[in-house]
Amino acid sequence: MGLKRYIFKSGLDIVAPLKCGTRWLDEFDVEERIDMFHFTSHNKDLEEHIHSGTTFIWRPVREHFYSAIQTECKLRPNKDIWDIITKMEIGLIGHWHPNLYKKLYPLWLKFNFKFYKLRALSQLTSSSSKSKWTSNLYSFPLPIGHDTVEEALKSLPPKQYIKIQKWINEEEKWLKLMIESQYSEKRGDDYSNLEDSMLEMGCTIMDLEDEVIQLEDMVTSWEDTVLKMKKWGKEIKQHNVNLKDRCIELEDTILKMQSWNTKIKQSNTNLKNRCIELDNRVLSLENKLIEFAKDKLNKTLI
Repeated sequence: MGLKRYIFKSGLDIVAPLKCGTRWLDEFDVEERIDMFHFTSHNKDLEEHIHSGTTFIWRPVREHFYSAIQTECKLRPNKDIWDIITKMEIGLIGHWHPNLYKKLYPLWLKFNFKFYKLRALSQLTSSSSKSKWTSNLYSFPLPIGHDTVEEALKSLPPKQYIKIQKWINEEEKWLKLMIESQYSEKRGDDYSNLEDSMLEMGCTIMDLEDEVIQLEDMVTSWEDTVLKMKKWGKEIKQHNVNLKDRCIELEDTILKMQSWNTKIKQSNTNLKNRCIELDNRVLSLENKLIEFAKDKLNKTLI
């Protein structure tokens, strides 16, 4: 599975698995950001990034697993849910692993690093208020054909469903061993109830503020649209006036062309009559020449 590390200028050194606030943490201006590293049952990447000053972000195991399932179903819509879970088991999918806390336990014994609950993450640093985050910002749809992830898992064969429950229970056992000592007499599930309530309230307020901003943007957009429509109306009206003027010009041109056509026809008629008149005169002259020639010839013969 994938994890990310964030080192702040204050010295705060956070390691967070995917689905444990990494997208929210990505928005911070940290001093050093370690690219995502991967955990499998065999590699040593986890050991290279954990030390006594580490703050490890956790969330309830079942909640983490269900969230990972939703994400993977979204990313791999053509994959069967058991195929996705099988790839999680062997480390080919980055959002959950059934042995994370079991492998983390020896490192915790060695370094005694701190844990911090995902739901109280916004109170971890004073600069968190600068990050734009809402409780529904990164929601993913449920597996196709199911109303809940639990329902989708129960649709699996009993043997597979039981195996998943064993994974979750085993991870919960190892996580509990680490966080219970840190939170004294409080059970891990009860930790930060106050912080959770404040965070939920803060998220609700932020969600409402975002909705107000969205509504304001919508109103502004509508006002802009109305102004544009008014402008377009004026432009269309002017265009219609220009078009009407152009039509009048075209009508005048047509009338002129019709007048010219009439004149041309009359001129052609006159030209034709003139040609006939000339033909008649030529014919008359030819006849006179013939009469003259005959008369001359007769006189010569006498």
